[in-house]
Amino acid sequence: MPSLALAEEVFGAEAYDRLVSMGWAHDKTQILEWCLKAIELGNTRLYGYVAERYVTGSGCVKDERKALEYFQKAIEVDDDKNYYAYFNLAELYFDGGEVVKQDYTKALEYYTLVANGADCEEPCYDEALRRLSKIYDKGLGVTPDPLKAFEYLKKACGEWE
Repeated sequence: MPSLALAEEVFGAEAYDRLVSMGWAHDKTQILEWCLKAIELGNTRLYGYVAERYVTGSGCVKDERKALEYFQKAIEVDDDKNYYAYFNLAELYFDGGEVVKQDYTKALEYYTLVANGADCEEPCYDEALRRLSKIYDKGLGVTPDPLKAFEYLKKACGEWE
């Protein structure tokens, strides 16, 4: 693909980033390849996106180990502000699997980080609050605390709902 080679030469990682953002019409494998190429060329914003692909198997074989690696890279390069990566890590620990063993304490830590730092407009914010509510309601790795569970759920729903 000569035009892609020229775009890479002129625009570098940005060329692949643009392809990814416009890639909804392409197959998922191609989009993942573009993400990996953009990362190789220095675009670290796509670490979380790649990690999500490995979690779901979108465009690749599901690979929890690679997902964990890319989520951790997303957090490292984003000065601890990548709340989606923290949320997804929390999900991995909450659910457990072959690579990441279920660990409600780590899940609680990451969900709390999201709840205390993410913008309330981000979808992961409300979901983190709901998970925290469930953790305290069911006593998953903590002493059950129905009042705390209710407070998190109320915050997730917002005062107007």
